[in-house]
Amino acid sequence: MKTKDFGLSCLLASNQCEMTSQELDDRGQVWIEFKDTDTLKTLERAFYNGTAQVNLADYLSAHRMLKTLIFQLRREAYGDREYELHSRRTAY
Repeated sequence: MKTKDFGLSCLLASNQCEMTSQELDDRGQVWIEFKDTDTLKTLERAFYNGTAQVNLADYLSAHRMLKTLIFQLRREAYGDREYELHSRRTAY
């Protein structure tokens, strides 16, 4: 399963779902892919139903790990200079 939902990714990572890949798309969004399992499907349903339960310490650890991963992906793509993803103007 591939997602760009940070909260869902934190839930899955905090429940030891196997992350299989990460990629940065041309819009600067990070997509994280997890191995499809029954546990993953159960957690995904619970997340979207608002019934997921998680150990807070595990969730916060996954949060820090994923933020670091996102920072590293963007640093590799854009270098040490400040990337201007949020200051791009959208053509209307």
